[in-house]
Amino acid sequence: MATMPVNPRPRQVSVADWFDTDAGRALAAAQSPLLFQRLAERPHLPLLWCGPAPGWPAVRPPGPRLIALHGDGQHWRGDLQAVLPLPLATASVGTVVLQHPPAGCAALLLADCQRMLLPGGVLLLTVGRRVCASRVLHPRLPLWAAPAGGWRCLLANNGLQLRAVHRFGGDLQLASACVVLEAEKRTLAPVGPCPTRRLAVQVASRKRLKVT
Repeated sequence: MATMPVNPRPRQVSVADWFDTDAGRALAAAQSPLLFQRLAERPHLPLLWCGPAPGWPAVRPPGPRLIALHGDGQHWRGDLQAVLPLPLATASVGTVVLQHPPAGCAALLLADCQRMLLPGGVLLLTVGRRVCASRVLHPRLPLWAAPAGGWRCLLANNGLQLRAVHRFGGDLQLASACVVLEAEKRTLAPVGPCPTRRLAVQVASRKRLKVT
């Protein structure tokens, strides 16, 4: 008895692979213009771009000194295949773009970003807004995942000082529900040498001569 083939059921998209759907790729395309604008201010510095899925970034930024990766926070693929910590030298990257990282390994990931950034380097962290209508309409989307204490607190704990918050424009509703946290790696400047006692005495004596 012949049997008819069963019609394949459409794959149900889980929270983990939402970024690889058409909606996720549309969000990646909507985020690119603002991120490219921020990167244009630092065109000559090495760039690391980490997205959540193969379609991120939607358009590869120009420039030869770019490493583009996608992954789940722990495992990364793209221009190289690696796990945390990434095999990049300490203080070797001028800018890191980090789009919607998972909250579970956010602390390890941001610590590694801080390690790789040059002093004065910039991290562009894309996350979902805490208060917006889209958060209520789509509560299960991974856009809203955040570590304990929030992203801003985690940035500060890793020596990354928040200096600006940018909102996305355009017609895509989910894009307006996300922001870019722009943080800078700041280090303490070395203390200058103390003047010798002999030099200090010479300066003081000259001042007295001028007064008399």
